[in-house]
Amino acid sequence: MKARRGRPPTGTIHGKSSVFTTRIRPELREKLDEAAVRAGHSLSQEVERRLSDSFIQDRRMEDAFGSVEQFWLMRLISLAMQQQYVPFSGADDWRRSPEHFEVMLKTVNGILESMRPAPMSETSPIEKEMMDFTSKNLPIALWKAITEADESLRLDQGTNDDHLAAMLKRKIGKVAEGALKNAQKAMPSEEEWKLRRDAAYAEQHKSMSETGKRRKK
Repeated sequence: MKARRGRPPTGTIHGKSSVFTTRIRPELREKLDEAAVRAGHSLSQEVERRLSDSFIQDRRMEDAFGSVEQFWLMRLISLAMQQQYVPFSGADDWRRSPEHFEVMLKTVNGILESMRPAPMSETSPIEKEMMDFTSKNLPIALWKAITEADESLRLDQGTNDDHLAAMLKRKIGKVAEGALKNAQKAMPSEEEWKLRRDAAYAEQHKSMSETGKRRKK
């Protein structure tokens, strides 16, 4: 029988037989060696722990942001916000300076616009109204969920979303209150939405009728 190479596994990896060999840069090897010494375990254990942690981190990103890619996109937007500088604005906080806020808004929109997959196809009047309604209604729903969250929620109560809303209320409760008021002001009334919807349906019906007449000719 061929003799096994290296020392027998010990500690938390005792009994494992899978061997993984790879090449790494010297500076990375040095950091791994240092981390292993600080933690009081072997280099193999340090490598395994860090690999395992990377998968755990990916799962956490997916839970919090929907996907790992979306996490890094949000990180990119955050980086742009951190680096944004408005020389004519005297405020350091972009949320408190109208000029700084406007530049920040254009910056974030610019990042998203540069990622647009393709020009939008032609949409019907009613589809446009639905898109407009969703874009205005969803922020209200999110801000409202935060402002109405129960901060005294016990760990064995509620859903994950309930606990997230409660945590956000503790962190940005005042911001959420102001944002909710602004979002509600920008939201057309129910009667106005009804008028816009009816007008969109009428416009769509008219367009379809004219298209049908042209085809008959």
